[in-house]
Amino acid sequence: MEKAQESDRLKTAFLHNISHEIRTPMNAIIGFSGFFKDPDLSFERKNKYSDIVIKSSNQLLSIITDIINIASLEAGQEKIRENDIKLNALLKLVYEQFKKGVSAKNIDLNLNLFLREGEDEIISDETKLLQIITNLVGNAIKFTTVGSINFGYTVKEKMLEFYVEDTGIGIPVNMHEEIFDRFSQVEKSSTRFYGGSGLGLSISKGYAELMGGNISLQSEIGKGSVFYVSIPYKKVLKEDFLGEVVNKNKDFTLEETKTLLVAEDEDLNFMLIEEFLSDLNINILRAKTGVEAIDLFKSNPQIDLVLMDIKMPVMNGYEATKEIRKFAANLPIIAQTAYSTINDREKAINSGCDDILVKPFNRENLLGIINEFLMEGK
Repeated sequence: MEKAQESDRLKTAFLHNISHEIRTPMNAIIGFSGFFKDPDLSFERKNKYSDIVIKSSNQLLSIITDIINIASLEAGQEKIRENDIKLNALLKLVYEQFKKGVSAKNIDLNLNLFLREGEDEIISDETKLLQIITNLVGNAIKFTTVGSINFGYTVKEKMLEFYVEDTGIGIPVNMHEEIFDRFSQVEKSSTRFYGGSGLGLSISKGYAELMGGNISLQSEIGKGSVFYVSIPYKKVLKEDFLGEVVNKNKDFTLEETKTLLVAEDEDLNFMLIEEFLSDLNINILRAKTGVEAIDLFKSNPQIDLVLMDIKMPVMNGYEATKEIRKFAANLPIIAQTAYSTINDREKAINSGCDDILVKPFNRENLLGIINEFLMEGK
């Protein structure tokens, strides 16, 4: 009975917190967007408000992503997708991501790399590993006001042990296990100072366990915390490593006009794609349903690439792709979708799509994938 009551209490507190975390950036997005209608808005204020809208939008996206990730973990839909990783480069990316924010707080951020360059090539799930480290370093920065944050990794027998150490507020001993629960946070009152969804540690624990590892911590109130994440150490054999990842969004120029079929029922999403491609030598055809996409494909043999929305009326993108594939085995078809789980990706690939572009995407994402399939002749 007591456990059920505690669970209900935590869920209620979690929902209150999530409501606050979602509504806060939404309030800024809606409020400051309204100023753009003012014809007398100065250039300086326009730039300032644009920065606020972008920052708030990224904050909102982060919260929504956490909710989706924890729901996917709970439903057992998350899977491991291993690939070759340059470990030191991955951690340097995290360092660069947080360096500016840490400098603004006058906190030292230190990265310690155990393996030498060229010996740091491992096999793991890069996306999940990156999110784990990003969550832990982000938390350390959030809860540290003075001192330093050190992060890095060591190799212990057949395991890689990552650590993130801070001089922040610390976590009471009685919460060392509870802090990883999806509805639990150290800060629980309505006067919460630090904010956040409270899902990061739960997601990190779920990902670490999926990867065959674990997560733990040492912490004391007022003296800081050290989080440890251990995952299996799978070293890449030199002859098997494929080398540096090619930048798919190098200089993008099209010498001849290309025709893209964009299957997208939402007007604003289509307008955004149009703007992204407006200064390029690209002719765009639009379909609002899967049936329209098939009809346009059949009547326009010059189509070079298809951006296929998955969720559309009349016929969805999966079915439309299967139908187009009956007539065009080599035509590049890219799924563009708000569905983001591994299962969704596999379903798109199995229906005949060559790749998937997850919403929300930016211009760089879009040009990168078009570049890959049109310019590189894939």
